[in-house]
Amino acid sequence: MFFGLRTPMDKIVGCLTLLVSGMGTNAVCRAQGVKGDTLRSWVLLAAKHVNEFTAYLQQEMHLEQVQIDEFWSFIRKKRTLDGG
Repeated sequence: MFFGLRTPMDKIVGCLTLLVSGMGTNAVCRAQGVKGDTLRSWVLLAAKHVNEFTAYLQQEMHLEQVQIDEFWSFIRKKRTLDGG
């Protein structure tokens, strides 16, 4: 789902996880050294690949279903706010 991006998968997932945990977009960008547009594009890519990303979250990150549900709830809210 993030094939072809120059950023390692663990950094992308780490940034998305920080967003879900409540850290603001600007704070994530500063802390991780990424641009706001880049972070937004990762959110949209994750949203386009719901099934694949959910499987990754379960297998690689060992998240529980409630954490995954919270993640997707955040993504839905973010897409609404951004007009997506």
